[in-house]
Amino acid sequence: MNVKETRDLIADQEPIICLIRRCMVREGLYPEHSQTVDTSALKESLVQLYEKILHYQVASYHYMTRNVLKRAIKSLVPSTIVVIGEEIEEKEKQVEDEIALIWQQDSQARLNALQGSLLKIGGRLGMLERDERIRILDWISRDLPYGENTRLAASQPQEGTCKWIVDTPEYKQWRSCQTATLLGLQGKMGAGKTFLTSAVIRDIQHRQSSSARERLAFFFCEGNKSHTAGSVINSMLRQLLASNPLEPLPPEVVDTYNNKAPLRTEIGVEDAISNIIAMANNNNSGISISLVVDALDELDDKERRRLHADLRTVMAESAVKIMVSGRELDDLPARLPGPRLPGGDSDYLIVRIDSQNSTDIFRYVDSRLDAIFEPIGLDDTVHGRLLPRSAGAVHHAVSEPKPVPTS
Repeated sequence: MNVKETRDLIADQEPIICLIRRCMVREGLYPEHSQTVDTSALKESLVQLYEKILHYQVASYHYMTRNVLKRAIKSLVPSTIVVIGEEIEEKEKQVEDEIALIWQQDSQARLNALQGSLLKIGGRLGMLERDERIRILDWISRDLPYGENTRLAASQPQEGTCKWIVDTPEYKQWRSCQTATLLGLQGKMGAGKTFLTSAVIRDIQHRQSSSARERLAFFFCEGNKSHTAGSVINSMLRQLLASNPLEPLPPEVVDTYNNKAPLRTEIGVEDAISNIIAMANNNNSGISISLVVDALDELDDKERRRLHADLRTVMAESAVKIMVSGRELDDLPARLPGPRLPGGDSDYLIVRIDSQNSTDIFRYVDSRLDAIFEPIGLDDTVHGRLLPRSAGAVHHAVSEPKPVPTS
């Protein structure tokens, strides 16, 4: 064998050696017992590639050990070696394809595992955020007007009553106004103010179910619970913040909590008012806010004056719509001056219950008498006698009626 032939055959060994080293690296990167993917196909391809390399080495050795005459007869590069070289290239490509597939499967498996971990972390963070949210809301107020043992639950209107309130022109105008508007619901004791207020709340809640842009907060004042103006405002702020559980709390609320809660300091009424105004004036949210306060006169004079001032501030600085109910609301224009309504002579809208609740009284009378006597129905004569007696107050129409003796 001359120098050139020997040199060429030795040079052919360098790619073979590099190929063997690459295969060894791949074996280390993709072990036989992987926990994420199946590497059995790669193992089989590597074995076949190693076999072809051995065949190539054997063929090369046989070629080099032949005498000069035999090599000359065959040719400088035997066809067997060429064929085996082509098979090596084919097997190497097969190994590359298997590695690409394993890499794809392994990456997907690792991505799935990572996503699973992120979901667990996100779930834990979500729980922490929910816990923190509840702590902040409880810090603002624990006085909530909804639930089983509340005035709203106890003020379920008699069947067929209180529906008229949402059809009044005053209520419709109040609902349609785009600016700060005040609606007063005035009636004497027992006229059904709380029932009518509950009907208004339920009407707004029903509309809320079809509109994510409306927020409602309400409060039932009760004289025996010593409510303050602050407790009313704070409760309504909490309701507004909690109305959308998926919506993060405003940064201002969180900052106020972080600054005051560690010092065991309650949220101030001024902070609560400013947050209500900020929510109403948030142009990005596009929400409308309605505040409803029942039985305003159940507060003592001092707290009622404070609440008047607080609501006046809200109306002056935002487009919040406010409804209040009470026995005497004639001082509302002075207490809660608002923008003059289009085409109106008053700064506020008022519904006087006493002149519009006769149908409610009749239905209430029927139900009370039917509960005591056998159903007899009432003719217009009986209604005509009971209506003046009620003087606009539902509960005055029938006062502890007793069965008539039969003998």
